Amino acid sequence: MLAAKTGWIFTPPARPSPLRNGAAPRSGDPRRSLAGGFHGGSSRTVQGVSTVAKKPSRRKKGVPLEIAERYRVVRPLGQGGGGAVYLVQDRLAGDRPMALKLVEGLSESAPAVADLKNEFSTLSLLRHPHLAAVYDLGATDREMFFTSEWIDGRDLLQATGEADLNTVFQLLVQVLRALDFLHQRGVLHLDLKPANILVTAPDRTGELTVKLIDFGIAQWKRRGLAQTGGFSGTPPYAAPECLQEREPSPAADIYSLGMLLHQIFARRFPFASQDPFEILQLQTYKDPERVTGLDPALPEAFADLLRRMVLRKPEERFSSVREVLGELNRVLGENFSLRGQQAPGRILEESDHLFYPEILEALSSALAAGRSLCLSGPEGAGKTRLLERLKAQLQLQGRRPWYFRDRKGWEDFAAMAEEAADRPILLDLEAASSGDMATGRGGAPRVWTSRDAGAALPGEDLLRVPPLDEPKVRAFCAAEIQEAPAELAGQLARSTKDLYPRRFGELLQALREEGAIAWEQGGWHWRGSLPVDGEALLKRQSHREAKRKSEVREFLAGSGLSLPAAALEGMLGFEAGALRDALAGWVDEGWLRAEPVNGVLCYSIGAAGSDRVSAGVADSASLAESLNALYDQGKFAAGIAWFEEALQASGGAAVPPPVRLAGARLHVAEGQAERALELLQDLSFDAADAQGLLFETRARAENLLHRFDRAKADLAECERHYSASQNLRGLARACNLRGLLFRVERSWPEAEENLRLSVKHAVAAGDLYCAGMAQTNLALVFQEQGRVEEAYAGYQEAWDYARREPHPFLLQSLYQKWINLLHHGGKSAEAEAACYEWMKRAIQHGYRDQQAIVLNYLSLIAGRQGRPELRVSYLDQAIALLDGKKQPRFRAQFLVNRAYLHWSQERFLPAQLDAEAALQLGRLWPEDRLLGWLYIILGKVYRDRAQPDLSKSEEFFEKARENILKNDNRESLWEVEYNRGLLAKARGEIPKARERLLAAKQAIEAYAEKLPEALRASYLRDRKLESVLQEMAGLEAE
Repeated sequence: MLAAKTGWIFTPPARPSPLRNGAAPRSGDPRRSLAGGFHGGSSRTVQGVSTVAKKPSRRKKGVPLEIAERYRVVRPLGQGGGGAVYLVQDRLAGDRPMALKLVEGLSESAPAVADLKNEFSTLSLLRHPHLAAVYDLGATDREMFFTSEWIDGRDLLQATGEADLNTVFQLLVQVLRALDFLHQRGVLHLDLKPANILVTAPDRTGELTVKLIDFGIAQWKRRGLAQTGGFSGTPPYAAPECLQEREPSPAADIYSLGMLLHQIFARRFPFASQDPFEILQLQTYKDPERVTGLDPALPEAFADLLRRMVLRKPEERFSSVREVLGELNRVLGENFSLRGQQAPGRILEESDHLFYPEILEALSSALAAGRSLCLSGPEGAGKTRLLERLKAQLQLQGRRPWYFRDRKGWEDFAAMAEEAADRPILLDLEAASSGDMATGRGGAPRVWTSRDAGAALPGEDLLRVPPLDEPKVRAFCAAEIQEAPAELAGQLARSTKDLYPRRFGELLQALREEGAIAWEQGGWHWRGSLPVDGEALLKRQSHREAKRKSEVREFLAGSGLSLPAAALEGMLGFEAGALRDALAGWVDEGWLRAEPVNGVLCYSIGAAGSDRVSAGVADSASLAESLNALYDQGKFAAGIAWFEEALQASGGAAVPPPVRLAGARLHVAEGQAERALELLQDLSFDAADAQGLLFETRARAENLLHRFDRAKADLAECERHYSASQNLRGLARACNLRGLLFRVERSWPEAEENLRLSVKHAVAAGDLYCAGMAQTNLALVFQEQGRVEEAYAGYQEAWDYARREPHPFLLQSLYQKWINLLHHGGKSAEAEAACYEWMKRAIQHGYRDQQAIVLNYLSLIAGRQGRPELRVSYLDQAIALLDGKKQPRFRAQFLVNRAYLHWSQERFLPAQLDAEAALQLGRLWPEDRLLGWLYIILGKVYRDRAQPDLSKSEEFFEKARENILKNDNRESLWEVEYNRGLLAKARGEIPKARERLLAAKQAIEAYAEKLPEALRASYLRDRKLESVLQEMAGLEAE
């Protein structure tokens, strides 16, 4: 018996990996939640249940100071549905902040407590980027509570109040992703409302993240686990069937979301009255109205979509989140996806594909008929996944199975005397036996898993999981891998022994690491070649894993750091998720240690023990050398992650100057100039070389911020120190940067002189990379002066350096400028051939950003060739390849290009969404010329759409003009003046239109006059002047 008044904390067992077929998680398993795996660190913890003090929580003026002698209350967060919510610090998890909710009215009977734990186990296993993590369920002698991830953010209504349409839809798609994830696992939220959808503060790229909280908790009341009666949910968001206490379905959550979307888009609920009490009546007996007054950019059909989400009868609404998303894409002309932009860590684990639907049907039928069943199969056969799917299916049918994965929980449950024969029991124990089938309560039908069951027991069926055959592999490939060749499934099935799901997952991972499968546009695509030998693939994968183990061991031993898995992968150049499963095994081997640091599971060399030196100050020379090596390799993000980790681990100790300088260089390379200058503040060196590098780094940062005078002053100091130490490499870099500064000023002779000197110093120093970069920039200076033949010759010299030193960044710079010269020189065929050559190299080396740049160029070439459909396809692929967090500038530029393309095709809403997404990224560089183009396209969209907003259009054109003049972007001045003229014409302001069009004509002539003859024709090729003169003639005719 479980005493109702005993204080306890229930820490659910960690989720078994689908790759391990339900094996108990090992001590260092990174899949263990920190709450589930480490919060029970006290001696009072036994098999997931921690006993706590019976005395009530200490309070001050009604607010508890401490709960369960473990959670220190920081402050109240508010009153949630059914209880107060507090921000607390968990003393057993290093004072990690959490949200703790006191749940009022929960039943304290032993069966109800067991039921709560069963329900809570389900919630605690849910891990999704848009769900707040759920940790522990507990009780003192006077209250029950649960803890979850603390989200510091605003509710969805507040976050969308002043947001643009792109931001609103991006947040909506994140909500849909989270809901779909819940529904696929048999969990209904049933209390969707603004306060339960939180939006975090924007990250460095301005991106917002949605987090759903309180999911599944409302079901406790509905299922009788609470002593208080009443419906679940919160009016007016609760669906009519919930108000009437009928069995809900996913349509109930869709209704709640639909009511919330009416608030966001229409600023009202879809009923004649907005009085809460009258809405309650109307929801029950009347269908909603079709709202009007939506944003003019939205099509009429969007109001129909909103109404269908909140129809009174659940069978008339959308039946699933996926159906909602499909209709949203159809109405908006978009391609939003329930899958995120980033590739999943593991192909098979992240997939919802079911290999054995016939077995799931057999399990469900057996339980419906009241029969018990043993599911037998070897480790890795997918038995855990089958039971999880069965549990989700039963939950959505209103049947509430008992589901046990840890033996202690099962034994406690089985010892209770109360009967619950009407509910199925699912046992997924590591060492379940026939004895478990005879244990416990009543005659409830059960399903239990076994690795090697012999024959069926009396009164039960035996079902064996067979290996995957060719049709099952083919079904997976057809569903999950686009463009997979028909022969692939057969070759994998025939060439691999004992092909169960886990082994198949290892095959897929091997194909991914060899580049045969790639994540693009929210899905997996085949990029390999046939034939494929499964056993050979697995053998090569085994060699790769052994090599990784050696690299990780050597790296951690040499650095003295304690790092999370993601940081390790980034620093060593591994793909995301490559180490996740291996780390647990290495912890078991004893040479690796896992421990939480500030709430994040980190890994370090176990043998170092407590004598390990702090990561921030250990061997600073070695750390600085390693960071500089990452800089030279172009692994800037990985270097920054390492540097910031070392900075945090230093515990406030002074960071050695060489380490600060190395960190600043990495930040400059990633475009984070302010952070670099912050690190360089008050820094000084005695050695001339180091002092020269300091000033060089400062100059590069000031250049990024367009503070050119400061950059020149820093360069003068840099060159003085490099000259004193006769550092030719440093002088080569300094001359290259000075040449680029003169290029910005159009001081061509000085630019040429410095770039030639840079090449000379670099060659003398044997630095072919720097020589190639300087020569590439010199050719660009020739190109921008219209000295085309000299530019061609200059690029050929740069290619000579690149062939001898094929550094990825040299090749990227050279290919970009070379293709640009060919494209603008009218040599489309040669430019296209160069693109294909570059793409082949980028794919071979896994350079996704370079692949995206090539696709963007191919899009421009397709436009010149009059192939708009191909242009759209290339741009879609380019944008899908880029991660906005890692390559924000490129992604913003490509979004601008696609926005212009949408506008030219009169697809104004997609154009607006793309431009707003680019604007969110573009704000990272307020001085950048990109903003000027963004403002122009937004001005065009607001002017030309079906329901124009001419005031908003004028506002954007004025911002564009201000940006263009501020950045001296004379090449683009004509376009903003031209569009301002068209806007004045649309308003009937003819004199103003004439004035602005004349300004556009003068801007074209003034800029063209300064261009060399060879570039003038290229500048005027798209009939700029003719367009302006035509509009001016039209005005005169009017």
